[in-house]
Amino acid sequence: MNAFKIDESQELIPVKGNNKLWIYHINGVPQNQTPSKLFKFYSLNEYNVEAIKDSYLYLNNPSEFNDPFDCTYNLIEEKQIKPVAGFYVPIQNNVGNKGICCLSTIENNPLMWPHYTNSYKGFAIRFKPDFKIHLDSGMENHRLMRVIYSQNPNKVSEKMPFANSYQLGIKLEHWSYENEWRLVVDKTDNDFRKLRYPKDNIMEFIFGFRFFELKDKKEIELRNELLRIIKEKFPNVPKFTMGPDFDSFNLKKMRLFDAEEVYDFK
Repeated sequence: MNAFKIDESQELIPVKGNNKLWIYHINGVPQNQTPSKLFKFYSLNEYNVEAIKDSYLYLNNPSEFNDPFDCTYNLIEEKQIKPVAGFYVPIQNNVGNKGICCLSTIENNPLMWPHYTNSYKGFAIRFKPDFKIHLDSGMENHRLMRVIYSQNPNKVSEKMPFANSYQLGIKLEHWSYENEWRLVVDKTDNDFRKLRYPKDNIMEFIFGFRFFELKDKKEIELRNELLRIIKEKFPNVPKFTMGPDFDSFNLKKMRLFDAEEVYDFK
């Protein structure tokens, strides 16, 4: 099989003798097939505190994403959805049998923290890159895959062996700052949402610098509950804070000591 051109600079090239395995290339250079780091960003709310307490990742249907082009059927030649004049534009990415959790390889991007942690009031988790999960009857397969960014990606036939991954892994170039990898789950139960993982998947907790300066009573209660959970379940996991550097226009990550005053913060 020949290479598939995503756009002018990106392509997928099949491994010799194995047309089911395609390697992603930029300007002819093969890219890493596994991430070196993985981070998940969280706002501070009761659902995310529960997710840490019960060690699970929430799986979204792509139709719930903030990007309507994400996972669009219109990337597949045979599945394009055409709107009818005079009617509303239909949702183009309702993929009910897939569950997706979005991760990133970068921890200090100044857009990720305000966008996904409610302006540094939340936190991030660093996971081991060889992410492990607990199998569940609601799922069939899972895979960790890189998101590819393109301003004008070519469409692909559903007959191509990578067509499904292509639909689930292409995003507009505007989103490239996210450096996203995503955990994709093939679901046997469309209502399956909570992907559980061993707690030793977690390598670090990173708190936004406003996490310790909250004023809202409910947010303070959630913060203290989260710190209690971390103290009990993850006593040996390193903790950090992320905020603006004093000497440059960059974010700086600083280690927190596991002192009682951190956990008992009021």
